[in-house]
Amino acid sequence: MKFTQPYLNYPQAMVQPIDFKLAEQHSVFLYVNMDLIKRCGWEALLSQEGCELLSGHQSSLECTPLALAYGGHQFGHFTRLGDGRACVIGRSHGLDVSLKGSGPTKYARGGDGLAPLPSLIKELLMSTALNALHVPSSRTLSITYHHKTAFREQALPAGVLARCMRTNIRIGSIEYASMFHQEEGVKQILMLAISQLMPSLLQEKNSIPRFVKECCVWWGKLTAQWESVGFVHGVLNSDNVSLAYETIDFGPCAFMETMNHHQAYSSIDVLNRYAYANQNKVMRFNVSLFLNSCGSLLHGSIDDYLALFDESYETTLTYLTSRKLGLVQGDLPLWRSYLNCLEDSQLDFTDSFVALMNDRSSLYHTSDRLDAWLKEYENRIHTQAMSEEQRVTIMRQVNPLIVLRHDLVNTIIEQCLDQDFSLLDELMVMIQDPFNPKYKHHPWFKPSISKIVTTCGT
Repeated sequence: MKFTQPYLNYPQAMVQPIDFKLAEQHSVFLYVNMDLIKRCGWEALLSQEGCELLSGHQSSLECTPLALAYGGHQFGHFTRLGDGRACVIGRSHGLDVSLKGSGPTKYARGGDGLAPLPSLIKELLMSTALNALHVPSSRTLSITYHHKTAFREQALPAGVLARCMRTNIRIGSIEYASMFHQEEGVKQILMLAISQLMPSLLQEKNSIPRFVKECCVWWGKLTAQWESVGFVHGVLNSDNVSLAYETIDFGPCAFMETMNHHQAYSSIDVLNRYAYANQNKVMRFNVSLFLNSCGSLLHGSIDDYLALFDESYETTLTYLTSRKLGLVQGDLPLWRSYLNCLEDSQLDFTDSFVALMNDRSSLYHTSDRLDAWLKEYENRIHTQAMSEEQRVTIMRQVNPLIVLRHDLVNTIIEQCLDQDFSLLDELMVMIQDPFNPKYKHHPWFKPSISKIVTTCGT
């Protein structure tokens, strides 16, 4: 097999060719996404040569690895960044294949270029869980072990995660180009993104404004999808927002358990900047940075583009929450009121929607406020033009019976560090089928007991 390398068309000063070295010891696969391998016809990657390539080592399989520069507003402040421990080995079947943990690049800022195994396992689990919940996400192709150790708070085995994304271009890529390569650099990157994501626009006169409008719609939709399943990204810097319609960069992320609008999971997010309730505002801020970086390449005012983001977010959230509540017509005030009731009573986000779907009576007598809400809800569903059976059918399509719990993730990671991957294999099967009733009472998916605090894993 052979990869193409689209980022040879990047501004030259924003790429670094990577020279893979010979492996000192044979790398081994810890995980392989066989569905993705078969779908894309990448069986050659299953060989030892493929394993070495996916570990960032020299291989007989042809590729041109490149590390990419980008910037980003981190906690509101611009920083020069880049693929410090990653590279793109190429593109095939409409997907970029990039390696995470493959060694230091010139963008490493003094880092060792390694990726501790726990962070890779978490990305595998989170990206898999999101895709199963119909929330677009990057996909993990493989995790390999190359016999190296990453020293963080403790010594941890390091590995390499190969992930597939529709593009490696981020909002931070456009910010960087705007700041250091002027409008021509921005145009060059945007045209590459269009060739990857919407090639039908390439021959159109106004391809960039049309593409940017589509991006604004995608970002609004994706943010609403996160909110509907209780997903908190954790570090929604502009460098962690892809121009594609998919979730990337899983660091201090988690699925919310006890309902809390101010829930933030990053250990360094002391002001809750990236909390659950702030994700829409932060994403809108990131979109505004992107639009400003596009400059005169756009037509009309920035407010016109931001309005597309706002409309997409509102429309998507209205649609998704109407289904989660089993309503014919959307009612965001009713949705938000329910979340307030859950927060007041410190109820679990996911389990409370399962109860609303299967056993509303179990929610009564929790609090006077929730009782009042349930009576209002009962009136709504009894007067709408939908049978009880239809209501439950719709709700079952969007309300997962299980969710990836923080304690469960930690348990799986500990088992893997003890070289036992059996529980990981078992969990991967379950989280890809989150609406299956047979997992509803599985003991693994009980709410976490420990306080949920996460780090970026870098």
